[in-house]
Amino acid sequence: MFFPLGTSIGVAAAGALLTARVGDELGGDVPARGGVPEGAVDQARDGVVSGRFEPLSEHPAALDSAREAFTAGLAQMCLLMSVLAFAAAVLCTWLIRDGDRHEPREAKTG
Repeated sequence: MFFPLGTSIGVAAAGALLTARVGDELGGDVPARGGVPEGAVDQARDGVVSGRFEPLSEHPAALDSAREAFTAGLAQMCLLMSVLAFAAAVLCTWLIRDGDRHEPREAKTG
């Protein structure tokens, strides 16, 4: 019961972190300064958050900034999630009761 709940919360948290980081890194003026038409700035930003860079293909300055923002956000998200996964593994190992541990069987020789 808790596995799907934990997975969905983890994916939502990772997505929110990525979205926030890309939004902070990209800023509101980068697509506009890169030559993206004013009406398409929000669409371009939403595309970058989801990893779609096609709307910016005609605007090299904005495309470079968008790729840097996405990779910075992705790197931060992966780093944070790996630290959380390691902490969870250590915590789970520490919390396993002695009666629930399985000892490996000795190999028979002969």
